[in-house]
Amino acid sequence: MWDDTVADYEAALATASGISEAASALANFQDGRLHPLDSTGKILWLLDHFRGLTYTAIAEVVAVDLAFVSRVAKERGRQRKASIQTLE
Repeated sequence: MWDDTVADYEAALATASGISEAASALANFQDGRLHPLDSTGKILWLLDHFRGLTYTAIAEVVAVDLAFVSRVAKERGRQRKASIQTLE
């Protein structure tokens, strides 16, 4: 039981650290842009640059709901699949 508690605590710390790192990297990226990214752009950027970040964590960083992150990710997947099929 104690091992599970420690593992859960370490997982929570790693997630919090990943969220903080992702938020900081996104802010730094946006600082160099002429125009800010909209929510969809932020989600796509995080999906591309922080592949291990969960949809829940992305939703927290972008301050949107989980369903929106899921819809954006699903649409991106459809677009990539269509692009690959076009090339074949």
